[in-house]
Amino acid sequence: MRTKAKKWPRFLVAIATVSSGHTAGAQQEDANQCFAPLEVFCASSAHWCRIGYTENVRETEEFAKQRFCMKAWVGRCGEFRVTHTAFFAGSQTFYFDATGTLIAVRTATNAQVSGSSCPGWTHFGRKLSCEVDVDREYCKRK
Repeated sequence: MRTKAKKWPRFLVAIATVSSGHTAGAQQEDANQCFAPLEVFCASSAHWCRIGYTENVRETEEFAKQRFCMKAWVGRCGEFRVTHTAFFAGSQTFYFDATGTLIAVRTATNAQVSGSSCPGWTHFGRKLSCEVDVDREYCKRK
């Protein structure tokens, strides 16, 4: 998958270096932790779960006006609508169904997590398999 906060930043990120000497069984358990129910994300980020696609797009546009915006775009991933924001410490990608209801979120951090099956990312909600097409880019910095 190509992937290219009014509450800024959109999520809190703990910057740390983590090392693990996991066995194969522990790594499989670690991989399962890469995916979590959407309710887990919503428990700590209720605002983003209450608003629908249209409001999320507005907030993405507002995020893009901030000097710390690294990327902000709106697009599609198969049948789903997608918004994405990134700043120096990480990013969030929100996936919505045709009714504008949030169905999944993927968070990423720039923290170094060595030995993890999912270094720096977590996917909440429905597992998706689709390619992202960006419709509108609002800010793009390197």
